[in-house]
Amino acid sequence: MSETPNRDAKLVQLLNEAYTKEKQLETALTAHIEVTTRKDYSKRLKDHLKETKSHATQVSRRIKQLGGTPETV
Repeated sequence: MSETPNRDAKLVQLLNEAYTKEKQLETALTAHIEVTTRKDYSKRLKDHLKETKSHATQVSRRIKQLGGTPETV
């Protein structure tokens, strides 16, 4: 990240924090899906997991565009 301008470096830092939260949420949602017994609740959790994974991918892509490396902090 040394080649990244200061402003972009700060943005990458903040995006990595967001990326970390998305990845943590993926783990939590997966655990909840495994233990739920209600089909309707399970479906909603799976939909949320799909959206969360999409968010993580989008944040990761933006970090790379700014010259950073997606990583959990």
